[in-house]
Amino acid sequence: MRTRLILTALFTLALALTPALAQSAAEDTEQTACRQLFDPALISVTALPVQPSVDVSLDTLALTTLEGKPAGQRVLGRTTARLRNSSAYKTRIQKLPGGRLCARPGVTVTLSYEPTIIFVGSEYPAGSCEYQKIIEHEQRHVAMHALHLEELTPLLQADLREFYAHATLVFDLPASALQYFQTGTQAVIRKRVKQMSGDAHARQSGVDSSEEIGKMSALRKLCATENAPPSGGR
Repeated sequence: MRTRLILTALFTLALALTPALAQSAAEDTEQTACRQLFDPALISVTALPVQPSVDVSLDTLALTTLEGKPAGQRVLGRTTARLRNSSAYKTRIQKLPGGRLCARPGVTVTLSYEPTIIFVGSEYPAGSCEYQKIIEHEQRHVAMHALHLEELTPLLQADLREFYAHATLVFDLPASALQYFQTGTQAVIRKRVKQMSGDAHARQSGVDSSEEIGKMSALRKLCATENAPPSGGR
């Protein structure tokens, strides 16, 4: 009696698995047919130039507060930038013999740091020695953002090509295809940005080395020396 129960259970399990296996095989056949129907997905990733604006509306006390620095320190300048991406999709759809839809995605991703704002303490008027040296320092932060985009672009393009080389391309509805492509693309972008965030942060911290911070702290003295008339002579 126990043997019969075991055999009956196994037979029932086999019946339950058979439709699932058949469905999986059918889906694999549709995926293969879809990939043969269209060329590979078109993937394009580009980056916009980093174009900072300058804001002199805040004094150094306000900038120090924004940076969360102790009261004894003074922040003369500050650069803020936000990494953004925009994605556009141009998907071709063709109906398969079984009635489902074969989608061939075309994905364009644009990366940018927008907005990028260089804040200079309002105590330092444009054209002054202090203003210029603060700008020069903050431009080094901007350069690190530009380098990040330069390195991110080809890596992300390779990631997206890999994703779409194995992605699902057969759907019941056009809207399902678009939602899947959008969600998948953003997941790939988030993963790559997270992987690179440590290096990006380290580079920005490197700009604010102790030597550089010491130089900026002595900015007034440095500019006074540079602006002093030469000794001797006429």
